[in-house]
Amino acid sequence: MDWTAFSLFACATAVILYYGYRHHRERMELINRGLHDFARVPARIGGKSLLLGLFIAGIGLALLIHALIYNFDKHIFAASLYCLFGGGALILYWKVTAGDREQACRWYEQDMTRKSDDTQQAAC
Repeated sequence: MDWTAFSLFACATAVILYYGYRHHRERMELINRGLHDFARVPARIGGKSLLLGLFIAGIGLALLIHALIYNFDKHIFAASLYCLFGGGALILYWKVTAGDREQACRWYEQDMTRKSDDTQQAAC
């Protein structure tokens, strides 16, 4: 059995499932806060870097496992390290920009609550 294809598929599936879970959790949090369920948070600073970083790091991990288990090919090992470090850099960027994302989210929520208050006042 080719474990490289299986591990690559498993890593990609895990990333997609995590992304879907996180998206669902964000929507439920918006509904719990009383915001419209169709209200979307605008594109965030570094929002896609976590997804892309996990995906690239997963590919690097799959290549590293393949290089260590089957035969130590220095080209596959080098490619796996490139992917691991590239994915790690994107995840680090996501972590560093966390404060900016939270501030942008707070501003967006304040704007949405202000708009919903204006709408309620106009309806009265």
